[in-house]
Amino acid sequence: MFKPSMLATLFSLVLICSTSMMVNDYYDGKSGLDSFKLSNPLSDASRATQSHHINPNPNQAYKPLASGEVTYPVTKRALTYLYTSLLISATILPGVTARLSVILASMLTYWYTQHLKPKTWLKNVACAALIALAPFTSASAAFHLLTNGSLTGAQGLSMAWSQMGRLTLALFSGVMGREIMMDIVDCEADKAASVVTVPVRYGRRFASGVGLGCMVGTSVLTTVGPLVQLLTLDKSVGVILRSGGGGLAMVAAALRLPALRRLVLALTASFWLIARAYQVQRTEGRDEIIMDRTIEDSKVCVLLILASFI
Repeated sequence: MFKPSMLATLFSLVLICSTSMMVNDYYDGKSGLDSFKLSNPLSDASRATQSHHINPNPNQAYKPLASGEVTYPVTKRALTYLYTSLLISATILPGVTARLSVILASMLTYWYTQHLKPKTWLKNVACAALIALAPFTSASAAFHLLTNGSLTGAQGLSMAWSQMGRLTLALFSGVMGREIMMDIVDCEADKAASVVTVPVRYGRRFASGVGLGCMVGTSVLTTVGPLVQLLTLDKSVGVILRSGGGGLAMVAAALRLPALRRLVLALTASFWLIARAYQVQRTEGRDEIIMDRTIEDSKVCVLLILASFI
């Protein structure tokens, strides 16, 4: 699949991620939200949830625009170049679905901070949709190339489309929960900047409960597919029992079954997500160490979820 059109798809997804973060930093700096965070540095436990860069000042989050390290005109010019590149790359993507997906995602990144972020729930939905659209876009492009754009070939990939639908919904639900938990971390800063997020409007207890519910939804969507596949395989148990050679041999034989291997990965990610989200819900998001671990561990869980669909 190393075709120029697929490389253009990858390039478009990278640009979408880059522009979304830059636009968010641009408007957060303009609104004073990042200035609030600089004047109210985070504790050591929660700093990792806000910064993934090497920061010369360990007591402050890394905010180059708010600190004056990067000027706003330079950022605006860079965004112009990036959005131009994004629109050009969208013209050579394979398939109408992939092109529309990239255009929709680019519009969300442009509208997000200025228009969607001030709206309760919409900001979380927009962030979750951006992440969930990434595998959907690449899959749409790949399916178009595999079927040469014909409807007959697309019908033969119905199972693949079903899996992609579950993956997209699982990512949407998981990212939605993670974004709400990150809003709990930013609750005081958002309140000071008049950004009405879910925890600001409804309280930490309600927000942490919604985050737990989203993680449960992700777990159900992730595990139901491989579980149904495993239960419908008549030969699955027989293969394991005929392996012989003791427990290790039976485990090795079991892991050779794709459905069982995917189920193990899905269950591992699901239990991990739910356990962390439950800890957040019990403490109503007030324990910074638990919040930090939950948000950071969710990144590993996303990798396990993606692996469970392979």
